Amino acid sequence: YDDEVVGWTPNRNGIEIQTEDTLGLKPQHGDNYVELEPVRNTRISQEIQFDAGFYKLSFWFSPRTLVPLSTSDLIYEISGGIIAETIASAGEYTLSFFGAGRDRTAPGCGHCGALLDNVSIAAVPLPASSLLLLAGLGGLATLRRKAK
Repeated sequence: YDDEVVGWTPNRNGIEIQTEDTLGLKPQHGDNYVELEPVRNTRISQEIQFDAGFYKLSFWFSPRTLVPLSTSDLIYEISGGIIAETIASAGEYTLSFFGAGRDRTAPGCGHCGALLDNVSIAAVPLPASSLLLLAGLGGLATLRRKAK
């Protein structure tokens, strides 16, 4: 087990770093990807500082084996009040990924880790129409104050 993934903190159970040579799956970004096992409740997490706004989370996931997906599932969460893609307020949040699914000792399961790579969070800019609407509302508010 190797728990060295720059910027990420594994739980006490550690994680496995895999390569294309190990499992035959090509990494989506770089030379490696992470395997999170359900039997050990493997988790990695990262603290992220957000400004108020909209964000999009994306990542690559694959089950380790060709057995049904329920044996190699992945769960993710962002703590601190995020609803859908909206950040309620600026602050620090924790992004976590967990290995989930059946225990790897279950019949037909073998190695059942969830494979994770290419995690990305990007700010989603407001559409130009939204910016124009906000500018228009600001202008109306200014005119109303002057009228008083």
